[in-house]
Amino acid sequence: MLSAFEDAFTHCFLIEEGGQVCGYACLLVLFEDAEIENIAVDLDYRGQGISKLLMQAMHDKAKQLGAKRCLLEVRVSNQVARSLYEKYGYESYGVRKRY
Repeated sequence: MLSAFEDAFTHCFLIEEGGQVCGYACLLVLFEDAEIENIAVDLDYRGQGISKLLMQAMHDKAKQLGAKRCLLEVRVSNQVARSLYEKYGYESYGVRKRY
C-alpha cells in the first residue's frame, strides 16, 4: 500500500483524529478515467460519515483532473461496499468470474 503514495497517478486521502487513522481512500486517475482503488474506514469510526467525506474527496479530485467517469471493482458478496457505491450512483456493468 505504501507504494501508492509514491505514484504520480494515484491520489490518497487520509482522515485521522488524534493520531488515530479513521479511514483512507486511494484513487487512480488516468486521462478521462478514474478508478477507486481502495476505501476503508476503521470499525470504531463507521457510521460517522467518514466514507462520505472520502468519496467526496475522490470525486472532487477526479473532476479536478478531468476524469469523465469513475470506476471500481467490488465483490458481489460485499454488500456494505456495494450499498455505499450505489448511494453515489454507481451501477453494475458486469461480474468477473471468481473475483
